[in-house]
Amino acid sequence: MPTHCHLSSQGQVCLAVHGEFTYTCEAHFHEAAYLAYDAPAHAPLVLDLGGVVYMDTAAIGQLLILRERIHPRPIVLANCSETARVVLDILHLGNLFALPAPRPVSLIN
Repeated sequence: MPTHCHLSSQGQVCLAVHGEFTYTCEAHFHEAAYLAYDAPAHAPLVLDLGGVVYMDTAAIGQLLILRERIHPRPIVLANCSETARVVLDILHLGNLFALPAPRPVSLIN
């Protein structure tokens, strides 16, 4: 799972996850998220899940651990792929993370 972390011009820590987000990615994910732990207390963490093609329960656990470690700062789950959105909706995690409304699906090409 390629993960990229950077500090935006607005002072937000942005973490992008691509590919399969699973237990095997735990060390890499936490290494990339390390920057978020030291960011200013007011800066939200923006987690871009647009490139996620598969998530397992370990990925959800990693998100919950990250949330616990940087609390009370918010985590914004941005640009969720359809796969990530379905998993998060099934588990009703919208109240734990800032989860923007899903993009409307166009039925007309």
